[in-house]
Amino acid sequence: MTQTKNEKQIDWCLRKAVDQGRKHKGLRKVEPNQEMAQKHLEKAKRNLQLVEHLVSLGYADWAVSSIFYALYHSLLAISWYHGYESRNQTCTFAVIEQLILDKKIDISLAELQEIRENSDVQDDTFVGMREYYQYGTDTEVEVDKLAALRQKANEFVTKVRIMLSSRN
Repeated sequence: MTQTKNEKQIDWCLRKAVDQGRKHKGLRKVEPNQEMAQKHLEKAKRNLQLVEHLVSLGYADWAVSSIFYALYHSLLAISWYHGYESRNQTCTFAVIEQLILDKKIDISLAELQEIRENSDVQDDTFVGMREYYQYGTDTEVEVDKLAALRQKANEFVTKVRIMLSSRN
């Protein structure tokens, strides 16, 4: 049977973890762990709470990074819930995509794509915005754009929290 590009990515991630050992930067198959999933959801919530403080202090550029990491910790929660420890964003996105394709989670490919899509210029995806503000020199973020990112992130984190809690 021929592997898809995503399945090949996951295999590479799993091999990377084996090759690198305990402090790997890949993907490791582990026992599903609801406690770790919950801890990542708490970290996501904490990152969303931080956004308000960063904006009030005039650090809207760093608020964008906090929003992205709230989403990313939600994805890590899903990973742990389904028995994967990831220490690499590409690997996390690959395993989440596979869980979507296997119909094991109620997230759409479009939702995942909005989080992970990457470009070299400022755009409306979470990774694109995070990279633009984290690695660039702009410190001001359009109020409407930040509000929209924040709203989408809150909705996504809530969706993941509900999805995982309904499966217990």
